[in-house]
Amino acid sequence: MSAKRFELLTNGLKGRCSAVELRARQYSGLHSNMGNIHRQRKNLFSLDIYQMEAQMAEMLHINEDTFKTEVLDASQPVLVDFSAVWCQPCKMLDPIVKQLAGDWDGKVKVVKIDADENPNLVMQFGVMGIPTLLFFKGGEIKERITGYMPKEKLVARFTPHFN
Repeated sequence: MSAKRFELLTNGLKGRCSAVELRARQYSGLHSNMGNIHRQRKNLFSLDIYQMEAQMAEMLHINEDTFKTEVLDASQPVLVDFSAVWCQPCKMLDPIVKQLAGDWDGKVKVVKIDADENPNLVMQFGVMGIPTLLFFKGGEIKERITGYMPKEKLVARFTPHFN
């Protein structure tokens, strides 16, 4: 097995995808092969999907055009999820973020940004790896988390910023 293929196979084990990988997939055909590679690997974190569905909420997908209105000018705190469809850690974190959106409905707005489609926002906020969660309050970043983290740890990091 080549070193390049080994790196692709073990990427999801790191807990995050780096900005270098993000750019490499943008400029090469690697992202088309990632679906097959990830399907061959077993998911390291099993989630009871039926139990979580009741608590999940849909997130608003925003882009560079709507970012200022939806995040910076928002009257309530906003959790921004930078992710990509090819990123395995992003897929693992997605149901947790949807749960948080349901749990925090009315307290915190939760939005999602596709890092591949919004490179200017990725650069503007120094997103060096995905998934990255940014917690905004009053138009300012109060907390930044990069990589996969369990729900309990995310709640512990974000809830102090609610007040």
